[in-house]
Amino acid sequence: MLSKKLFARSIIVALLIKYLIKDNRKIKNLELWRLFTPSLIHGHFSHIFHNLIGFLIFGSLMECIIFWKQLSLLWLVSSIGGTLFSCLCNPKVLSLGASGAVYGIIAAYVSLYL
Repeated sequence: MLSKKLFARSIIVALLIKYLIKDNRKIKNLELWRLFTPSLIHGHFSHIFHNLIGFLIFGSLMECIIFWKQLSLLWLVSSIGGTLFSCLCNPKVLSLGASGAVYGIIAAYVSLYL
């Protein structure tokens, strides 16, 4: 029974890596969804936990300043921008996670108060 669960989990992980992770070679082949989808998956529980804490703190602060629609657009643009920045800085590295989106929201919050 355990081996079937591990096998199913490994298939899911393989599919996530194959179709959703940031891979520069595949982005250059016009798989443009890969600019957004890495922010939807995370490598480990602590990874998603830290992103959620950052988004909870700074997202709630930003939501008091801007409406949720603008916050959603800011998250989307920051996510794509973070992936593009990762493509430029680490072209050979596969990556995933929403850290770019969280940093974009933090940067927007800081820029409003500087």
